This record gives sequence, structure tokens and C-alpha cells, in this order.
Amino acid sequence: VSELPPIAKDMFDDLRVAVASVAEPLHAAGHRLYLVGGLVRDRLLAADQTPDHDLTTDAPPERIRDLVAGVADAVWLQGERFGTVGLRVGDVTMEITTHRAEAYVSDSRKPVVRFSTELAEDLARRDFTINAMAVDVADGTLHDPCGGRADL
Repeated sequence: VSELPPIAKDMFDDLRVAVASVAEPLHAAGHRLYLVGGLVRDRLLAADQTPDHDLTTDAPPERIRDLVAGVADAVWLQGERFGTVGLRVGDVTMEITTHRAEAYVSDSRKPVVRFSTELAEDLARRDFTINAMAVDVADGTLHDPCGGRADL
């Protein structure tokens, strides 16, 4: 866990209003919300920005759905059984996914995926260290348990 560099605190200004409107009911219900993956990677690199606005939370998908329904302009649930709720607030489209963890059984190469309440478990299952970083929406803290920032 580390503080973002001063310049990075403003990296998400274009998303601040939309994300804050979604974060408010989640936080009020006792849940955390994080910007995650390529969105964080690309903003730290100051690269062409990914069109993906991915977030992750400890809230289960049905709770996400219920909490964002009152603030989102549109909600879609095609990925809900996999833990993902898609939504649009203004002109910002985003996906919020419940933290996930995976384990492998001895006779299979396919992992068993389950929902988790732990951010570190979710980040540990991502494909590359540079995609395993998250920014806490509440305080701007960068979570980088896999060392992705150093790998950039």
C-alpha cells in the first residue's frame, strides 16, 4: 500500500463525479470500492487510456446491483453470475466486479473461482503484475501487492 505520487492524485478527475456517485451508496453500506487493472496501469503510465473503467469491491453482485440502481442511468446484469455488474453514470460506462479468488484442484488445470472479500486475493489472480494494482476510491491509496508499479 502506498500513496500515489502527487501528480497521480488528479489522474482520475474525469471519472471522479461518476465514480463518487457509485461509491457513496457502497461506502454507506460498509463496502470498499477500487479502480483496478488496466485503468490504473494506463493512468500511471500516462498512456493512451483504456476505454475500460473497471472497479472491484467486496460487495457481492446482487448487493452491487441493488446499491447502484438508484444512482446509475443504466444497469446491465449479463455478467452478474460471474460477479460483474455493468452500469452507466452520465457518459461514463463502468463494470464493478466482486473480488474473486481462485484455487486449483489437483486433477484440473482450470481454477475454481469464488467470490472473496479480500482485495489482495483478487489482485493476486490477475494476469500480470502491472494489471494487479488498485486505487482506493475513498482515499486515493494505491494498492500494489504484486509490485506492478516497479514493473512499469
